[in-house]
Parts: sequence; structure tokens; C-alpha cells
Amino acid sequence: MRKILKFSLYLFLNDYIRSIGSFWIFLFPLIIYVVLTSIFGNVTEGRNVTFRLGIVYEEKSEIFEKVVSFLKKEDIFYIKEYKGNEGKNEALKHLKRSKIDIVILVGKNFDSSLLKKVLLKKVIGTKINYTVPIDIYYVPERTESSIVKNVAENIFRTMEIEIWKNLGNFKNFKDVKIESLTEKKKKSFNVAYYYFPAIVTVAIMNIGFFSIPFSISEKREKKSTRRLLVSPFRSGEFITSIILINFLAFFISFALLSTVGMIFYKVSKVIFSFQFILQIVFGMIVYSVLGLAIVSLIKKTSTISIISNSLFQAMMFLGNSYFNVLNVPWSIRWFVYINPATYMIDKLREMMGYNSYFSNHTLVPSIWLIFSIFIVIKNFKRVMEIG
Repeated sequence: MRKILKFSLYLFLNDYIRSIGSFWIFLFPLIIYVVLTSIFGNVTEGRNVTFRLGIVYEEKSEIFEKVVSFLKKEDIFYIKEYKGNEGKNEALKHLKRSKIDIVILVGKNFDSSLLKKVLLKKVIGTKINYTVPIDIYYVPERTESSIVKNVAENIFRTMEIEIWKNLGNFKNFKDVKIESLTEKKKKSFNVAYYYFPAIVTVAIMNIGFFSIPFSISEKREKKSTRRLLVSPFRSGEFITSIILINFLAFFISFALLSTVGMIFYKVSKVIFSFQFILQIVFGMIVYSVLGLAIVSLIKKTSTISIISNSLFQAMMFLGNSYFNVLNVPWSIRWFVYINPATYMIDKLREMMGYNSYFSNHTLVPSIWLIFSIFIVIKNFKRVMEIG
């Protein structure tokens, strides 16, 4: 063990402290974090996400007015009501001026039409399409407007379901549930919180895709690994030392990132919890072994650079790191679901209080880990360039 620690210290001083490449490990994640938080932080940091709805009634609607009364109790909804044609014109002006995100026009006979639609759909069959007098006006070019439009569509679907459930007791429409439309935690969206898990995962990928494979491949090209074979230092000890110094480098980077996050952006202390650190260590193991698998399959450093960069970019941008990619076309989305970074970032965000998209966060990364271990064992001689 003493040999491993001494050799690890030697490698750390040569591979990081005396190398310009240390910038990418220690400072690059920190710079990206600060830049992203500075750019997007002014938009939503410290404020609740607000869905601004303009409701125009052409005629009194008992159903819709009761639903609106429930929505008003939720902090995330801002609702402004209008009446008649003049109200419609005023609402559309507010929409154009970005004072509200969408305009919902509730037409005449809305209540009876909605009831007929539900009855026809549930009793007679789904093939009959009955039109309900309601229109949504939004601005597709504005992201907020498109999001709120989708929220409104979910409201209508929920209304249909609850009307069917309460059809025998329609007057008591107060039992309508809309929990699916709002976050129970009422947590304000904070960019610094949201991006922290993504940057941590990107820093882990940096180690796995660049530091570990490049460190080994460069030493192979310099014939250093062959010289180790005639010394008392074993190949397994060499690999252990490489992984050890990269773990150390990552946690130095994590310490810097956490310090900035907590001092300047008030990031929660949950990032130092046992579960959070355990998830990070698991991610480090997965990507470290993946890096070894790459270097065991590819000999030239230039080719390793191409493969590592390609995988790094794909996993970073298709891992929900900077923006939601769960709605991209299936021609691309399949990679999102087999991407270990997707599940690591999702789990870390869940620990920080944000909604989780997935339930099993270890299955896909574990498959990658097992597959990488198999490749490394099968091609271990190539790692050290033995034979």
C-alpha cells in the first residue's frame, strides 16, 4: 500500500500540479458553473416559477370558474380574468406584450359541451369527436408561453377525468384533484441548485474520458509501462495509482465547486451528505472503468481523443445536464435512456429537492460498469501493452 501511495503522489505531482491540463480538472468545471449560473440565474434564481394565464369568458362557466378558483390557491399560477369581446382584445394585447403567457377563451355552452364530450367518449366510444368551445392563444416563439400552453392542456385532460369520476355528483365539483399539475414541494427554481449536479457529473466524465485514458496512453507511448514490468511495481498497482490520483483530483475540484456554490449561491449542505457523496463515488467508479475500457481497446492517443470526445459530448448534452432532452425525437432520444449520465444527474437533482424523471437510477450505470469491467479484464494486457 505504501508503494501505491508514493507512486500516486509522484503521478499526481507530474500529471496535475506540473501540467497545464490541471486547468480542465480543477478550474474548468468551476468556470462553467459560474458562467451558466450568471447567464441564467437572473431569469429564475430565487423566484417561484409562475404560470401566467389569461382567462376570457364569453359566458359564465360553473366548471371552469371552480377549476380557476383552485388554481388561484397555488403559488405557481397567476390568473387574470376577462369578460366579453373587449376582454378578449385586452387579453390578446397583454399576451403580445408578455404580460401573460397564454389566453384561454372559454366559449358559450362550455359546461354542457364538456359534459356531452365526456359522455360520448366514455359511454358511446372514443371514435366520436365532440368539439368543446375553448381556444388557447399562445406565442410559440416564447418558451414560457409554450410551456404554459402544455400545462393548460393537462388541466383540460384532468378536468375530463375528474368529471367522469364525479359524474353522479356533478354539483360537488369541489373534489377535483389537480396535484399532477403542481409541485407539492413548492420549491423555487434555482439555477445554481439545478446546474450543480450537472457540473459535478461533467467533472466526473472529464476524469473518465480524458484524465485516465490519456494518462495511461501517454505513458504507453513513452514506454513507461514496459519499464514498470521489470520493476517490483505491478501492473495492478499502477492502475490503482492512476485511479487513486484521479479520485483525489476530482474531489479537489468538487471542494472548489462546493465552496463557491455554498458561499455565493447558497447551495444546500445536502451536497456533503453520505448519499450524495456515495452517488458521486459510484459515478466515479463507472466512468473510471469506462475510461480503462477505452484505453484497453484503442492504442493510439489521437484515436482515444476522438472516441472520448465523441462520447463525452454525447453523454453531456443528452444527459439532461443543461436542458431537458426527454422530448427530442426518438431517433436521438434512445441514447438519452441508455446514457448513464442521465440517471446520475437525475438522482443528484432528486437529492437536492427537484422532481425525478426516473425511478431506478442504478440499473443503466451498473450495466455500463459491468460491460466495461468485462472489456478491461478481457483486454488487460493491452492496457499495460504486455505482449
